[in-house]
Amino acid sequence: MHFIFLEKILQLPIPFMYSPSVFTSLKKEVSNDNFCLLADHFLNEVLCIIKDCLESADPTEKDKAVELLIFLDDLTQPHNYSGLVRIRAITLLFLSHYFRSTGDDHSAFQVLLQTLSLENIEVLLPLTHLNLATLYSKLNQ
Repeated sequence: MHFIFLEKILQLPIPFMYSPSVFTSLKKEVSNDNFCLLADHFLNEVLCIIKDCLESADPTEKDKAVELLIFLDDLTQPHNYSGLVRIRAITLLFLSHYFRSTGDDHSAFQVLLQTLSLENIEVLLPLTHLNLATLYSKLNQ
């Protein structure tokens, strides 16, 4: 039943699909563990959309990616849904990538430092360190 709910959400047009109220209503309907699983599944889909948009040559696609990244950044703040740490870390890595691609190395560095401050992201630490090394290398040129 809950996956049907998620499928319906994925069919909503932007910006309705990415409204925090969708998650609020879902959280009321399911247990916390099930909510985290469903939200993680849905947000993984959103991350795939962001990745495709960031890789696109079309500037309007990049604008969509930024809009979605801002949504995910807000949604995964600890005071909103603290159980989505992995999604938060990936969101921050995408934000860092976006800032690097626009030449804003300072913001990219700040976002990577935020990523390092997260707990329970051992799997993503090598990627975070790789991004930091890339920034350091760029600064040394």
